Amino acid sequence: MNADVQSARNDAPKLIPHLLEQHSRVTPHAPATEDAQRALTYAELAAEAEHMAARLAEMGVLPGDRVGVMMRHSADLLVAILGVLRARAAYVPIDPDYPDQRKGFLAADSGIKILIVDGAQGAQGTPTSLPVTTLAPDRGRLPPRPGAPAAAPDDLACVIYTSGSTGAPKGVMITHLGLANLAAAASAEFGMGPRDRYLMLAASAFSASLEELFPPLVQGGTSVFPADRVALSPVEALLDYLTAHEVTLLEMQTAHWHVLVRHLVDTGGALPPSLRLLVMGGDRAMPEAVQQWNRFRLPLVHVYGPTETTATASYWTVPPGQAPKDGVLSMGDAIAGTRMFVVDERLELVPADAEGELLIGGDSLARGYLGRPDVTAERFVADRYSGIPGARLYRTGDRVRRLPDGRLQFLGRGDQQVKVRGYRVEPGEIEAALDRHPAVRQALVTTGQDASGERRLIGYVTADRDKVSVGELRSFLADELPAHLIPSALIRLDEFPLTTHRKIDHAMLPQPPKRRPDLPTEFVPPTGEIERRVGAAAAELLGLDEIGVLDNLLDLGGDSLFMLRLISWIRTDLGISLGFREVFDTYSVRGVAALAEAKADVTAVGKPGSGW
Repeated sequence: MNADVQSARNDAPKLIPHLLEQHSRVTPHAPATEDAQRALTYAELAAEAEHMAARLAEMGVLPGDRVGVMMRHSADLLVAILGVLRARAAYVPIDPDYPDQRKGFLAADSGIKILIVDGAQGAQGTPTSLPVTTLAPDRGRLPPRPGAPAAAPDDLACVIYTSGSTGAPKGVMITHLGLANLAAAASAEFGMGPRDRYLMLAASAFSASLEELFPPLVQGGTSVFPADRVALSPVEALLDYLTAHEVTLLEMQTAHWHVLVRHLVDTGGALPPSLRLLVMGGDRAMPEAVQQWNRFRLPLVHVYGPTETTATASYWTVPPGQAPKDGVLSMGDAIAGTRMFVVDERLELVPADAEGELLIGGDSLARGYLGRPDVTAERFVADRYSGIPGARLYRTGDRVRRLPDGRLQFLGRGDQQVKVRGYRVEPGEIEAALDRHPAVRQALVTTGQDASGERRLIGYVTADRDKVSVGELRSFLADELPAHLIPSALIRLDEFPLTTHRKIDHAMLPQPPKRRPDLPTEFVPPTGEIERRVGAAAAELLGLDEIGVLDNLLDLGGDSLFMLRLISWIRTDLGISLGFREVFDTYSVRGVAALAEAKADVTAVGKPGSGW
């Protein structure tokens, strides 16, 4: 439905700036957001957002301009985003942890006019490849500007970048109507109210953050920002935080949820009493974890949706103790204002229960891709089924079928795109980065399963052994790509196996070996009990026969999820709690074991293990 038709509807969702203004007038003293340093009421949040909007206007930002937001998780982040929306500009989130090359590309490709950064960060994190003016929140508070133009439903609200098959990420243009529709749908599905406290856990550069940042504004709930969201990756730290801050709503990526379920099952633990609902999505849930969820007697909302439909297209709420016996979660029902159709290769509707491609349209549909009219025309097609003039549908590429109860079941992809640990990944983007290395003749990226059954990226390159090492390739990728796009396994081959038609024979590609790969470090065996146990656990999690205690765990394929599982194993088997960042920064078994020994006592060291 186009914006003109939508704005005429009596039940049109209120736009985000309007919601903020409404709560600042009706419930000015209600808590709106908090972080480790401060808390803001709705009146204070609205005043600071208006102050930011006025500063942007003074610096020449006009409606429709793009404004970069490169900030850590805090109440200041929410102020900055709301200030940009209030100025009728569009925010472009840029992760501060991205490599400089990625930051520079996003800033240049989106054409940002201003870059909002943390106060302490200043211009230090500004992309070096692009001269851009920076602005830091000063926490000033101004009343609404008289005569300031209000946002319109079809105004551009944000640009979220996703992985691109041609080697470069592409920016999805999301409207104010899209954000409003998502916020209203999530608030209704989650049964949100003014007493809810929603944990802000997703990185702002990913579309999952849209489902956290804006729904609390519908009913006047509270956004809770942890001091360090990454520090909450270990399950114990997350549970402690939820309890201490009385969080009622939590959204998790599927891989992280798997770790939570496994931890609770292994330890006999319980969820915090304040938590009344858990939202999960981003990838297929393991049936075993779904079945085990029944014991926790907490509603589970399974969410599905691509960035191009403002992050969410459907929900399926599983009541307490009623997870399906086979453990398979459906995609659920379309959210309000959304249309979903299953079609064949000719884009004709398929019969009930037949497999086809999922097309999505409605109020949450994005405009298309910024500066990419060709790809927009290919993926956003005319809606032939709703009878609404000018309406469009997004071709998701997802293969689905409709179940007897009317819900949709995800079957797979119709192209090379994959979901890995909640992130949408185009292997072509990683292949293009590998191809840019001068020693690489050809690159190929596929997926496989790690030791725990989660999907992982596997990269293959043809290159001469004496010209490049796997470690060098990994370092090269780290300078170009975000961490979630770096394959956990990189395999060098002299030549790719070919079929009789001279195409790469995927079936003949070698799987990552179980033996320790060639590394620049010499193999060093463990010397103590904790080193031995940590090393054995790390090797098992990596799917290797053995590893040396000085080996770089990242070079062995260890990523953030591996580190999270290793921390959970140490907590379960050794009774020792370690922080995520200290473990991730240590890199080696010896370093991790030293951290554990520093916190261990005699009983923890002697505690029998339960295995992973």
